[in-house]
Amino acid sequence: MKRVVLLFSLLALSLCLLAQPTAERTLSRDSVEVGDTLLLTLKIRTGKGADIFFPQLTDTLGGGLEVYDAPRLDTLQYDADAFVAAWRLPLVAYDTGWVAVPEIPILVQLNGRADTLTTGISLFHVAYVPMDQATGELADIRGPLEQGITFRELLPWLLGALGVAVLAIALYFWLRYRKTHTLPFVPVKPPRPPEEVALERLRTLSSEEAWHRRGGKYFYTELTDALRFYLEAAWQVRALEETTAEILAALRATACSEAHYLQLQQILQRSDLVKFARFEPLESEGIGDLHLAIAMVEEMAAQLAQLKSTSETQPTSNNPSTSQIEKEL
Repeated sequence: MKRVVLLFSLLALSLCLLAQPTAERTLSRDSVEVGDTLLLTLKIRTGKGADIFFPQLTDTLGGGLEVYDAPRLDTLQYDADAFVAAWRLPLVAYDTGWVAVPEIPILVQLNGRADTLTTGISLFHVAYVPMDQATGELADIRGPLEQGITFRELLPWLLGALGVAVLAIALYFWLRYRKTHTLPFVPVKPPRPPEEVALERLRTLSSEEAWHRRGGKYFYTELTDALRFYLEAAWQVRALEETTAEILAALRATACSEAHYLQLQQILQRSDLVKFARFEPLESEGIGDLHLAIAMVEEMAAQLAQLKSTSETQPTSNNPSTSQIEKEL
C-alpha cells in the first residue's frame, strides 16, 4: 500500500513538473564580425491553452547591441501534450569585444496563474573585420554573392527566340510555296455601264409585276431610284440625296435635251405625289412612266455616246497648234 501511494505521489509530482512552463535561449553563433548578424531564439514550453506575452523591445538593447529586424514568433507544437513556441530575434553588433545579450522576461498565463520566465544572459564575441592583404583596406564582411540566372528570367528570352524561329520557318515555307505554286491570273471585271444597271432595275419592275405585288408607292420609289442612279452616274449631277427641284436645276447645266428634261420632270413630280401626298395614279399611268423611263435611259445613253465620240475626234482636227506646225513644215 505504501508503494502504491509513493508511486502515485511521484507520478503527480512529475505531471506538475511537466506542466510548469519553461524557457530556454540559444544564439545562432558565439562569435561574429563587426556589422554581422546573429539570431537569438527564445523557446517557451507550456501547457495547451496558455497565453504567452513577450516584451515590447526598442531598436537597441544597450551595449552596442541593436535589433536588426522585427521579431518573429513560430509555433512549434500545439496539442494536448504541450504548447511550444519560439521567438526569434535578429541582432547586430557594431562594437568589438564581448557583448552581452540582456535577460528578456517572458510572461506566461495558464489556468489563471501567471509566471514570469527568465532565461539568463548570453555572451558572444565581436571581432574586427579582417584586412585585405592585397589592398591594405578593410575586407568586405561577406564576399560577393554569385547570382545565377533563374528560369523565370530566361523564359521571356526563350519564348522570344521560339517565336522568331517559328516566323522564320513559316516565311521559308511560304516563299518555297510561292515559287512552286503561282496563282492563276484572274482578270479584273470592268464596272458595268450605268445605263445597263439602270435598265436592269427598271425592267425588273416590269417582270416582277411590282405594281400588283408591292403597290404604287414601292413601284415609284424603285423607278425614281433607278433614274436618280443613272442621272448621277451619266450626267455627273447630285441626284441620290437631292430633291426633284434640285435635280432639275442641276440638269439645266448639262447637255440634257429639253424633251428628256420634261419627261424626267413629269416622272419625278408624279413620284413625289405618290410618296408624300398619298396620290394614287392609275396603273396605266405607272406602266406608262416605266416605259417612258426605259426609253429615256436608252436615248440618253445613245446621246452621251455620241457626245463622247465627238469630243474624242474634235481636238485632232481643230487643234490650232497642230495646224500651225503643219504650215511651218
